[in-house]
Amino acid sequence: MTRALTYYFFWFQRLAYTALLIFFAYTLIDVDFFYFDQTLLNQTNFVQGVLYQFSHQLKDANPFKIWVFILVYASALIYGIIVKAHFFHRLLVWFFTLQLFSLLAEVLTGGHNLMLILLFFHIFFFYSEKQAHQKVSRVMWWGAKNQFLWMYAWSLYFKLKGEDWMSGRALEIVFSDKIYSVDWVTQIVQYLNLTELFTYLILFYHVIFIVYLSLDLFFRRRPFKNLVFMLGVSFHLSIALVVGLPDFSLFVFAGYVLVFAQDRYILPKYRSKLEIVQSP
Repeated sequence: MTRALTYYFFWFQRLAYTALLIFFAYTLIDVDFFYFDQTLLNQTNFVQGVLYQFSHQLKDANPFKIWVFILVYASALIYGIIVKAHFFHRLLVWFFTLQLFSLLAEVLTGGHNLMLILLFFHIFFFYSEKQAHQKVSRVMWWGAKNQFLWMYAWSLYFKLKGEDWMSGRALEIVFSDKIYSVDWVTQIVQYLNLTELFTYLILFYHVIFIVYLSLDLFFRRRPFKNLVFMLGVSFHLSIALVVGLPDFSLFVFAGYVLVFAQDRYILPKYRSKLEIVQSP
């Protein structure tokens, strides 16, 4: 495996595990919230909904098992942020994440599902120079990018089916929901009458991302890469800061490392500088 590709694989691991650790931490941090008798209808934001669902699922669980889960999972994530995780380490993180997300399934977003799938592909990202390992790693890398393609394609499909997106009213409806909006941002956007413009910009971003990734996957061409990257970062920053879904954006940002990763066929003029990395 080339140094370029293993570099991206390791940074995906670091960012993904950091995002998971942040998500896991704020799911646990407000302990007092676990003792409130509330329903999902009473939550005022997405984070509280996650907290409620987590506490509801664990209320009858064995406290010792809960603490074992917390300590092992958190330790595995922290260790993986520091060093390259080996096969069983990656498998353990994926399995524990699957257990955690299964408890919270009713309140999670598509970003959580995406991360779980990327973590599965990540199990088979090998750092070895063995030819078989390299082939498996490249197939999984292709699969991870393909997952992004399908996610955006289906997202665009359902947006185009809805009248609110085609009429430019989608963001106006989102901003009217207190759970998924920030008051001062909503006031500014509505005062400047930008909701319709931003709605169509989101649709434009979906289209250009799908075109870009299709050309990358099937023709090994990467036109307007910088434009796609800047639009993607802006789009998901707005989801984190405006819509109030920071974990969704963190998971996607980690996945972008794989989407925009470069290998030898992308950098022919640097081919002689790329070295084979020995297995750690």
